[in-house]
Amino acid sequence: MPTFCIGHFEFKTFVDPIATYLFKELPESPSLKVIAGEAVRAVCTGPSEIKVGQMFDYYLRLEDRWGNPVGSSLKFSHRGWSEPGTYTVRAEDKDTQLSAENNPIDVLKEMPMHRKFWADFHGQSGETIGSNTPNFSRT
Repeated sequence: MPTFCIGHFEFKTFVDPIATYLFKELPESPSLKVIAGEAVRAVCTGPSEIKVGQMFDYYLRLEDRWGNPVGSSLKFSHRGWSEPGTYTVRAEDKDTQLSAENNPIDVLKEMPMHRKFWADFHGQSGETIGSNTPNFSRT
């Protein structure tokens, strides 16, 4: 059973109708939709580096106990800082009172030639052994 949100999860079902060890797939297997549960954790993210005095946006995402996003992320804006250093901000969801502190933000006088970027390039679609299509959306 998957713990991640998925629009259509099929329990592939095979039967051996006449006990010959030749299993046949049922024409229609049971399926269900996995949706996010109740929000139990907040995650706050922002940029890794900004320039002194630069305004920026940061986001608060609510997650269920399996790490699935619950609803849309909340967007906040910050005016920035006037001195170089490493700072964090805290965001709170008013409905759930869940809050989180973001990743450290390095405030620099000048931006470096090579900047920090974060990504997760791993993924599998239903075209391999994963789920969903490469064009999957959470709608």
